[in-house]
Amino acid sequence: MRTTLCSATISLALAATASAQPCLPMDMGTYCFVSREWRAQNNGAGLVAIRGVNTNLNAGYAGYFQGRGFFQGKVGVGVANPLGFIDMAAGNNADGTPSAAALAFTFRTGGLRHFITTRHNAFNGPHTNNAFDFWLNKSATPGASVAPGTGNNRVMTIDGNGRLWLYGPAGAGISSRDVNAGAFTGWDVYMDSTKYSVSRSGIDFPFSISATNGAATFVGTVFAASFIQLSSRDAKSEIAPLAGALDTIGKLRGVTYQWNEHAPAQIQGRHDIGFIADEVNEVLPEIVGKDEAGKPTGIDYAKIAPLAVEAIKELKAENERIRADNADLKARLERLEALLGSKPGTSIERQGR
Repeated sequence: MRTTLCSATISLALAATASAQPCLPMDMGTYCFVSREWRAQNNGAGLVAIRGVNTNLNAGYAGYFQGRGFFQGKVGVGVANPLGFIDMAAGNNADGTPSAAALAFTFRTGGLRHFITTRHNAFNGPHTNNAFDFWLNKSATPGASVAPGTGNNRVMTIDGNGRLWLYGPAGAGISSRDVNAGAFTGWDVYMDSTKYSVSRSGIDFPFSISATNGAATFVGTVFAASFIQLSSRDAKSEIAPLAGALDTIGKLRGVTYQWNEHAPAQIQGRHDIGFIADEVNEVLPEIVGKDEAGKPTGIDYAKIAPLAVEAIKELKAENERIRADNADLKARLERLEALLGSKPGTSIERQGR
């Protein structure tokens, strides 16, 4: 066999049997064929036992291994002095844009690649500079996913503050799946351009938060020790008392009803009491929630409380007025009786007998 070591061409006649163990001592190490193995060992720190160089980065190999490989010690990929057992240069460019130096996962059938990159520069997001980015192939064409950001989408980031960032079109989220059943039987955190939802079985959404106005939606019963709404005077202007509260209350119609097939699945068939949002909208539009088309969808029942308080005050004032009128009438009647009672046979009480 003819091999080149340190610019010196040396011919070695290697025995064909496994027992043959010819060795070639060199200044920088020893090279042996031992038990069907080609072994190279350097003599000092910083020396290279085996070096392969291929100047054409797009073709050929500097080293080719078919089968299992074993490395005892640290391996550097793009790193001259690895600190971990596998130390890779898989970061981003200086400006924060994705670099082709990444950990790639290629399907056996072709170049349908996924990538993982690390970085120390902020890139396309509010998260911190130090982060892992995950890129998934988006093309069915082999070879289309050639580098992070080309033929693939960044779908997830884990940043230096321990936060998880998810990216993608409608439907991006985190799911809990029963791997035995092979179906979504757990809970999902679902995110799209309009809302953030928590759902069960990937179908219903018992809790969601609107991405446009921050409104939270709960389907079902909410139990809590208390609910506190913003009501500070500092946050309000043009404050005025409610007028005609009693008349307004009189225009509302309380009803009983049963939730039908248009209601969320969790409450269909349930008997309930309340108001009809469409009717309340004609009287108190301020407490009615509406969809994007302006159709009434719900009622802020808590806001009926101040209306009820003012209506009770009106009833109390009217009751006090009636009581005052009755007291005045009673006093006048007593004076009249006293006047008539001073004449024999003219008492109102005696006339009534």
